Order: sequence, then C-alpha cells, then structure tokens
Amino acid sequence: MRRLERFLGKMREAMSVQTYYDAWQQHGEEHATDEYRAEMEADFAKYNAIYDEAKQGIEALVALLRAEAPQEIHAWVDAHDAYLARRIEAKPDDDDVYFMNKERGEWAKVRNGSLTYVTERIWYPPETNEYYRQLFGIDLKTLEDC
Repeated sequence: MRRLERFLGKMREAMSVQTYYDAWQQHGEEHATDEYRAEMEADFAKYNAIYDEAKQGIEALVALLRAEAPQEIHAWVDAHDAYLARRIEAKPDDDDVYFMNKERGEWAKVRNGSLTYVTERIWYPPETNEYYRQLFGIDLKTLEDC
C-alpha cells in the first residue's frame, strides 16, 4: 500500500505545482521577468514529468497487484475511505463534503476494478499528518516511511 500511496502523493504534489503555475499564468506572468518566467516553465516541465512518471508507476503497480495481491488494493481503498470519512466527520463546508463523498464513490470503483486510482482534489483543508501516517504508514509531506 505504501508504494501505491507514494505514487499518488507524487501526483498530488505535481498537481499542486501545476495548479499554481496555471494561476501564475493567469495573474502573474505578465509582470514576470524573463528569468523568472524561465524558472516557472522549468518547474512546470519538471512536475509534468514527475506526474507522468507517477501515473505510469501507479497504473503498472495496480495492474500487478490486481493479479497478484488484490488484498493490497482493498487495504489501500479502505484506508482512503477511512481517511475521507474522518475528514467528513470533521464537518468541513458543504462543497468539500460533496466532493469527499464523490471521491469515496470513486474509491469504491477502484475496489471493484473499474477505476485504477482516484484523482483527488488537492485543495481540501489540510488533515493532520498523524492520522494519515496511521492509515498509510508514510508521512503526508515527505512520503517517507514513518
């Protein structure tokens, strides 16, 4: 499960940079120096590559685990479901609850094999790292074993 979650974590990190880059393009690029623009474009390219590599990795690992160790997929899905359920219990705003419930439904599709992974919303209010560590066995920010 840790390997699966590391791939997903790398995708989350890359999506965060991609989202920042999109906002910067809309609101800041016109004021940027050529040097800064080049830095931003290099970071964007770097994180696009990280995303693509993680996506390929997670797709290959899910296919392998479905064939050889489906209980790993089920444990991963159960952990995400528990994580989202706890976040819903914390009573975030209605919009977040709607999307968290939607993600729970998508994780059910991962369990039944009709979806490989869930593309998560990256802008939920932050959850405590400790609960994430308990469920997934890795640190939310570093993706290292804890």
